[in-house]
Amino acid sequence: GIGRMQKRVQLIEYWMVPVLSIAAAIGLNVLLLLVDLARFSPAYQETASILYEVPFARQILVTGLLMPLIEEVCFRKIMYQLLKKWTTVVVATCASSLLFGLYHGNLVQFVYATICGFLLAYFYEAYDNIWACILAHMCMNLIACILTKLEILSWIMGNMTRAIVVITLMCIIFIFVFIAKTINSPQWLV
Repeated sequence: GIGRMQKRVQLIEYWMVPVLSIAAAIGLNVLLLLVDLARFSPAYQETASILYEVPFARQILVTGLLMPLIEEVCFRKIMYQLLKKWTTVVVATCASSLLFGLYHGNLVQFVYATICGFLLAYFYEAYDNIWACILAHMCMNLIACILTKLEILSWIMGNMTRAIVVITLMCIIFIFVFIAKTINSPQWLV
């Protein structure tokens, strides 16, 4: 905004956005499948059947590319910015993340989108622009579409050990990348 110093982020510094986003998406998807939250959410089952019945190219275009752009402008660029202006970064992050989860309209996506909302708000602060959020959201949605289409999530869930190993690996990647980036750029901690 006006009077606010823009952080200068080099293009090479965006490497952590897809890595963290994909690790978070895979880990959260497997964790939510593992706890079988969908069993308690008929609304999610209906949404998932509609979403995955459309042709894959349309899933990629709408779910993977178009919706992240629209949702990030609404939830991070507009809502988060307004909340941050009226409150604090912490309150704005919590409120916008919870509203983002509620917007998705069912229990499974509420949990998933709320957690992702925290990561997206972090990216908004860390990169000081909406493009990092859009890239992250696109990566999360695209990897979910691809893993579902290729039945990789089903394969992972076919074996409890495999599921736990995948969650553990995604957590290790997420933590390692986050810590490595934070140690190299401590001002990114908001």
